Amino acid sequence: MPDDTSALPPLPAAGGSGSSVLRLPALLHRAALPELCGRLEALLRDRTGPPVILDASAVEGVDAVLVETVARLTLLARRHGRALRVVAPPALRELLWLTGLTQLLDGRPADGPPGGDRP
Repeated sequence: MPDDTSALPPLPAAGGSGSSVLRLPALLHRAALPELCGRLEALLRDRTGPPVILDASAVEGVDAVLVETVARLTLLARRHGRALRVVAPPALRELLWLTGLTQLLDGRPADGPPGGDRP
């Protein structure tokens, strides 16, 4: 099996809004997940402040691997007390809605639900 991490786009510098951007590759494979987690971890470690932007707009196949990737990267960001804002194509938004995971798109850090107390 070929090394899927070689197809990952390079890590960009901060975006125009001061946010860092992690772009997902067009062809996403589960084997790339550890590399993506490592890249996000580096962005979270090197910067504070605005949410990191996860750009999933170039991903060609919206499937369970993409949902798992978004979920794991969101969890990683929240463990660091940071938010992850997902740029999601309509097909991904629909799949997250169907699976009950639309909260992955809200860009909240780990400090709890907006306007309410933690249960």
